[in-house]
Amino acid sequence: MKLASVALLAALAFAQSPVDARRVLQEAFDAASAPGTWFVEGRYITEAVSDVYTTRRTGAFRVWKSGQDWRTENDREAVYPSSSYWPPHPSGFWIKNGPHAWRASEPWAPYEFRQVREDLRAPAYFRWEDFPTTLQNAVFAGRERIEFEGRDVECVVIQSKSPHDGLRTFYVDPSSKMMLRERYERTQPCNSYRASLTATCTRIERDLPIDPALFTFTPPPGAVQGDPLAPFINRRVYRAGGDVSAPIPIYRVDATYTPDSIDAMPRTPATVHVEVSPFGRPGRMWVLSGPGGDLNEKALGAVRGWCFLPGRKGGDPVVVSTTVDVDFRLSYPAR
Repeated sequence: MKLASVALLAALAFAQSPVDARRVLQEAFDAASAPGTWFVEGRYITEAVSDVYTTRRTGAFRVWKSGQDWRTENDREAVYPSSSYWPPHPSGFWIKNGPHAWRASEPWAPYEFRQVREDLRAPAYFRWEDFPTTLQNAVFAGRERIEFEGRDVECVVIQSKSPHDGLRTFYVDPSSKMMLRERYERTQPCNSYRASLTATCTRIERDLPIDPALFTFTPPPGAVQGDPLAPFINRRVYRAGGDVSAPIPIYRVDATYTPDSIDAMPRTPATVHVEVSPFGRPGRMWVLSGPGGDLNEKALGAVRGWCFLPGRKGGDPVVVSTTVDVDFRLSYPAR
C-alpha cells in the first residue's frame, strides 16, 4: 500500500513539475540533427477551413535521410471535397542529392529538376530551418499520450509561434528525445481562414543501411521535365457573365503614402485587374490606371492582401478575373 502511494505521488509530482521547454526542444533538435541514417514513417492530415470552403486531405509519408541527402514519399488516401476544381495534394516524391533536387507526382509526367537553393525546405521531422526563432519562442503546453510502434507514450507538448511558420506544436518523447508528432497552424486576417498540417510518426529507425539508389532519380519512360503542379496552377481564367459569377471582395487593404510624398498625393483610386483563385486569394494582377510610379506598386501590394468570395461556374469555385479600385490613405511613420 505504501509503495503504491509513493508511486502515485511520484507520478503526480512528475505531471506537475515544471518543464524547461527550450531544453526539451533543443534535445529533440540535437537528436534529429545527429549524423547517420534515418527512416521515418507516419501519417498526415491537412485541413483548410474558411467562410468559403473546407478541404481535408489524409495520407501516409515516408522519409529516408543520409547525411544531407533525403527522399520523401507521400501517398494521398482521401480528399474532401472530391471535385476537379479542388486540386488534391499529389502523390509522389521529393529527392535531394547533393546540389540537385527532383520532384515527381503521379502520373509520372511531368517531373521537376532544380538546383538546390536555400529555400528548399527539408521533409517532415527534419524541418528546422528557423530553429533559433522556434527555440526562442518555445513554451510548455502540457502532456499528451500518443500511440507509437504499438505502445502508449506520454509526450511533452511544446508550442512555438513565429511570424513565418505560425504556431508549431511539437510532441516529444522525453525518454528517447524523439519528436513523435508535429503540427503546423496558420491563420489569415480574412475569410476566418485557418490551415493546419499534422504529421504523426508511426515508426522511426536510426543507423540502418540505406541503398544509395534511393537518392538517385531516373525519369520513367515517357516522363518529361516540367512543373508537376502545373495542372493545378495553370487553370483556365474565366470572366464574369452567364453562369460565371464575379469574385466579391470581403477583406480590403488600402494602399498608403507618407507625408514626404504628399506632393504626389493620388487624386483618384488606382484600378487593378486581378485574377482571383478558387480559394479567394489574388493571383496575377496589373494596374489598368493609377497615379504611376511607386504608388502603382503600392496599389498592387495592397491588393495582394485582399480576400474574396471566389467566383463560381455552375456552383464550383474557379479562377475568375475582375477589376477593383484601390484607395490611398495617408500614413504617418511611427515615432
